Amino acid sequence: MKKRMLALVCFCALIGVVGCEKQANKTEEEAKPSEQETVDAKAQEQDEKSLVLYFSATGNTEAVAQTLAEATDSELVEIIPETAYSEADLDYGNDQCRANQEQNDDAARPGIQNVISIDHYQRIYLGYPKIQYGFLSV
Repeated sequence: MKKRMLALVCFCALIGVVGCEKQANKTEEEAKPSEQETVDAKAQEQDEKSLVLYFSATGNTEAVAQTLAEATDSELVEIIPETAYSEADLDYGNDQCRANQEQNDDAARPGIQNVISIDHYQRIYLGYPKIQYGFLSV
């Protein structure tokens, strides 16, 4: 659990560092957009919608998803499993628990309850609890 939290904190810190680095590299003149650039940016902003789509059985991924959605001004949508996870399903100390079996099976495709349309989004952040991947941006 500590490794997961550390990975999530590192991910958030990385986003912050990348964002700060881009701002620090601009000179004062470059930082001031021209009138046309401002109009273009506003038009593009209205056309580009982003979505943070996440699955979180214990709440850890949900917390990061909420932070990411706020930081990127994205819509936030939870993936709801067709069959809810019980405490026994989430007993990560048991190799035979449902969560471990699904995470270790690349072919696992558990059903979901909610229908999620992603057609009108330009960017989608996908969050799920498998530590090797964390959040993906597609």
